[in-house]
This record gives sequence, structure tokens and C-alpha cells, in this order.
Amino acid sequence: MYIERYGIPAAIYTDFGSVYQTSDKKQTQYKRAMAALRVECIFAHSPEAKGRVERSHRTQQDRLIKALRREGISTIDEANRFLELAYLNDFNAKFATTDGLPDVHRAATGYNLDNIFCREETRHVYNDWTITLNAHYLQLQRSDAPLPPPRAKVIVRRWLDNSLHIFWNNNELAFTTLKEKPTPFPRLTCHPPSSHPWKRKWAIGKAKSAQPWKSASPPKFVSSP
Repeated sequence: MYIERYGIPAAIYTDFGSVYQTSDKKQTQYKRAMAALRVECIFAHSPEAKGRVERSHRTQQDRLIKALRREGISTIDEANRFLELAYLNDFNAKFATTDGLPDVHRAATGYNLDNIFCREETRHVYNDWTITLNAHYLQLQRSDAPLPPPRAKVIVRRWLDNSLHIFWNNNELAFTTLKEKPTPFPRLTCHPPSSHPWKRKWAIGKAKSAQPWKSASPPKFVSSP
């Protein structure tokens, strides 16, 4: 909603909440989205910098809760509508200082925000063209997009509207959700007959002298169909 209203910011200033960065500095969903938008992530290291974030939080907790109480709002949907239509505009008009500051926002043209602001995971494709997600099996279907080969990696994205989408090489794949684990393909085994050359035991060493055909030319075998 922020990007749709103002555009893509140059940087975002946050604390070290687990949503923004984990203790082992692994990539979070937030940092992945910011990297896709080329937004710099600035973290508050000093107590003074963290205080700037907390002061803003205290201001909102003080003003917003009272404003919601005055309007008789008690649900999240009503609160979001109040923020969008009334509160944010009034708050920014009183406290935002933009005089003399250039607008460093970039237009979001060319970005698919649905594929960026989502929960993204990677899954491997099994030999029967299925993947697993949250203890469920998803069967990839033939469509205009080519199917990935077995053991390839596909990207699974859960959009904000809770819809599920699977991509491989930037192509969206069709799929169906299976109710149970798919039945594996039967393994084919081929047992050669006893007359097959692989079954013939050839004498070695001194045992060759006991063979009546030791001086004859080696026999020719034709493999059975």
C-alpha cells in the first residue's frame, strides 16, 4: 500500500526485529523483498537510533488508540479503513517535515508486486513431478509452460490473498493438490534366462584343462530378446 501510494523508497530504517533480520543474519522474507526492489535496509545499532524508532511507536500508541476509541472502532478491518481515509493524512499533515527535501521515491512500473510481497520458498521436484509443501503433495500439471525435470528446484509463492503459485524459470506452472501421498511407479525387474551368457560360469585357471572344448574357438551367444 505504501509503494502504491508513494512509490519505492530509497531506504528503510528499522530495528533488529526478527521480521527484519535474524540473529544468524540469514535472509528473511522482508530482506528478500527489499532486495528485489533494490531498497537499502538500514538497521538501528545505537541506543539513540533505536530510540528514534521507539518514540515513533509510542506516539502512534498514544494517539491512534485514542482516535480509534473516539470513532468507536473495535475491528481490524474498520481500523485499517480509518488509517487509510483519515488518520494517516492528519498525522502526516501535523508531523511530517518535507520542506526542501527531494522526493527520492522511484516508480514501481515494471515490478510485479504480487511476486515480491509474498512468502517465498524453494522445493525440489520428485520423479513423479510432485512437490511437498506443509505436509501436502502438489502434482505439477502439463500446461503452456514446460515442466521442470526431476530434481529441479521450483519457487513456491504464497501471495497476500493466500493464493498459491509455483514458478520455474519465471514460468508459472499449473498444479493440483493431492489428498494423499501419490502411489510410486512399480519398479520393473528383468531376470535373464539361465542360458544367457551372464548366467554361464566360465572356468578359470587349472579348471580350464578339464573342459573338453578348451581348445575350441569361443562359442557365440545370441542374447534372447
